[in-house]
Amino acid sequence: SGAIPLVAKIDNSKGHFRPGLFARMAVPTETLHDVILVAGAAVVDLDGQTSVFVVSEDGFESVSVEVGSQSGGMVEIREGLTEGQSVVVSGAFALKSELLLEGEE
Repeated sequence: SGAIPLVAKIDNSKGHFRPGLFARMAVPTETLHDVILVAGAAVVDLDGQTSVFVVSEDGFESVSVEVGSQSGGMVEIREGLTEGQSVVVSGAFALKSELLLEGEE
C-alpha cells in the first residue's frame, strides 16, 4: 500500500485534529550535500524575482536566486549565491522597500 507508520508533531491548538484521523504527508528521503541554506526571512520577492540581499563593497545589493527545499525556517538556495557570501537576514524587507522607493524617483 506504500503506507508506513510515522510519528509527527502537529500543532493542534485550534482543535481541528482528533485521534484516529489519517493524513497524507510528503517526507523528504534524500540527503542533501553541499547546499547553501539561508533563513527564510532573507528571501524576498522583487518584481516577481526571488531574491536575497548580499553585502557588497557599496553596501547591499539584491541577487536573484533559485530556491529549493524549505524546512525549519531555512530555505535551500540552488542558484545565485556562492559559499561564503554574507546574506542579509534581519532587515531584508526594509532594504526591499528602500530599493523600490529608489526606483520611483
